[in-house]
Amino acid sequence: MEEKNEYAYLAYIFGDAIYKARKANRLSQQELAERLGIDVKHVGNLENGWNLPRLSTAIKIREHLGISIDEAIDEILKEKESRKDTD
Repeated sequence: MEEKNEYAYLAYIFGDAIYKARKANRLSQQELAERLGIDVKHVGNLENGWNLPRLSTAIKIREHLGISIDEAIDEILKEKESRKDTD
């Protein structure tokens, strides 16, 4: 996986995790945006995998939703390892 694709995949995986955690916590995008101190449009961009959060926002996401970008990175690393095993 080239670097640009890894960035996009990381954004997608983390965005999906944000979406699922927000739904599990029964929060609207507006409520999450207020808790994180960001614009509601940015929440949508994060959930859709169009952006990765700044470090300060990633820390707030961990605090409010209990998920971290490390989990998304681990998923990508596991996938890369499984590809090596099948090659």
